[in-house]
Amino acid sequence: FILRGLMSIRRRLIALCFGAVAGTLVGVLVCAAMVVVNARSQQDEETRIVFPNTLINGQPERLVMDTGASMALFTQTSARKLGVKIAVPTAQSSFNVGENKAAIAVSAPVNVVVSGANFTTPFPVMNFPLAPFDGLFGWPEVRENILVFDSDNHTVRAVAQLPPETSGWVKLKIHPGGLLMLESPQPDGSTGEIAIDTGSDSGVVLSKTLWDAWKKAHPKTAISNKKFAMPGTNLQNSEEAWADKVSLGPVDLTQVPVSGAAAAESDVSDDYLGTLGMDALERMDFVVDYAGGYAYLHPKPAAEAAASGAAQSHDWTVDKSVQLNMGPLYDFSAEAKGDQLDFAGKLADLNHAVELDPKDADLYDDRGETKANLGDYDGALVDFEMATKIDPKNAVYYADRAETKARHSDFAGASDDYAHAIALDPKNDYIYESRAIAREYQDDFAGALSDYNQAVALNSEDIFYPRLYREILQLRLGNAPADFKDTVAAWKKGWPKELGLFLLGDIDEAALRKAAATKDEEPVIGQQCEADYFIGIQRLFHGDAAGARKSFEQCIATGVTDYYEYHFAK
Repeated sequence: FILRGLMSIRRRLIALCFGAVAGTLVGVLVCAAMVVVNARSQQDEETRIVFPNTLINGQPERLVMDTGASMALFTQTSARKLGVKIAVPTAQSSFNVGENKAAIAVSAPVNVVVSGANFTTPFPVMNFPLAPFDGLFGWPEVRENILVFDSDNHTVRAVAQLPPETSGWVKLKIHPGGLLMLESPQPDGSTGEIAIDTGSDSGVVLSKTLWDAWKKAHPKTAISNKKFAMPGTNLQNSEEAWADKVSLGPVDLTQVPVSGAAAAESDVSDDYLGTLGMDALERMDFVVDYAGGYAYLHPKPAAEAAASGAAQSHDWTVDKSVQLNMGPLYDFSAEAKGDQLDFAGKLADLNHAVELDPKDADLYDDRGETKANLGDYDGALVDFEMATKIDPKNAVYYADRAETKARHSDFAGASDDYAHAIALDPKNDYIYESRAIAREYQDDFAGALSDYNQAVALNSEDIFYPRLYREILQLRLGNAPADFKDTVAAWKKGWPKELGLFLLGDIDEAALRKAAATKDEEPVIGQQCEADYFIGIQRLFHGDAAGARKSFEQCIATGVTDYYEYHFAK
């Protein structure tokens, strides 16, 4: 979530910047504020795409467009200034931004006037005190438009139809998702991904492989080194230079800054080739048609690109023709409330999200699961059906519907949905785990064990719960594997490891309950449900049927209906 979702607040120089020419240290700059240093000038301000005349609760705020962010957000500083109330204190795990502690929370609904529209919506809130803006709208909020990035006039506008001049431009397929990523065919037949990040002041950022190749081809070019922070990471290192010409996939740019991606940036995608930031967009014409599935790029000739590079950097403006989709904000708020096990609140937010974004299959799938957790079985099936109609090739939707059917003893319907899901995505470990659990409901222990084995085989790292459930099943069958102790020993410290240690007999019930009372990655009440279930299982194995029943009843009493253990206990 952090690496793919908060690419916007990055390349912020927070420590020391070192300039090196031909291997000789020529200067040290101590930076006390957020500055993006490039080979063109250390005095340039960061270029932003700004929504003009934006009001939050009636107060003017500086909100920007960031295609490298998967969600909108307010800065905590802005939220405090406006007196915005926090509805969900911590929606995601805390993490560090440089040396500063950051966290994501969700605000109470605020009134937003922007681009000629008036919305009332919750907002994610992030503690990032050095941000040069009050908030941002990410790619999901703007992608429903056909967007024209006009570098001559420094504007972004929406148009009803694709401009005819794009017919001769570079055409790249858009990768569906929360960030603006373009798919670039490679000579070996594979597909690489290029990020378009309007939240970055960089020019062309190259993956490590491409950057090393570029430096090798330009041995006399001056290289500068810099350090900067990205959310959720330690201090990052990067190198930068000036390029007369550089290529990223089929896109050839001239007179542009070029740099190597830091380690954290490269983690954005396994197929990552590089990023085009605002300094690159200044040197091209660019049109994005998300609904049509393609982006169109037209790099400027060398003379025009040089003129763009020499011009004083300044903000772009978002035209009022750009329409915002606030559905993702309600979706984020819904997820945050779900993390707090507030399913009624989650359902209310999902209803808003579906109303604003009725073509988003994920919303229907999520709402189906939420309705199932609230006991609305028929309503859940209606939403799952809608999700599969919108996106019939998404295997997860069929698996989620199958799980709901299995919980309500429609095993034949569940079996059909699981078969369909596996046919669509035979390497998805989640589907096998889900089917294993459904088979346990039917006392099909051999089938369940086979599916657990397949889930573990498909995902050998950080897949704790299928291993725990498999261990319990094998204990029930009397053939627990000897290597489980070594498996648990290798797990990082945390709640799943406590469960594993308890199954092994290395800690007792009191120690497990004490660990459950301390929040890890799961809510405390969820951990307590799991603890009650695992304690019940151990009591059952030791012949204490009455004690096991009591523990299972305590698990059910937590009411955390989205936990497998709740249903296992029943």
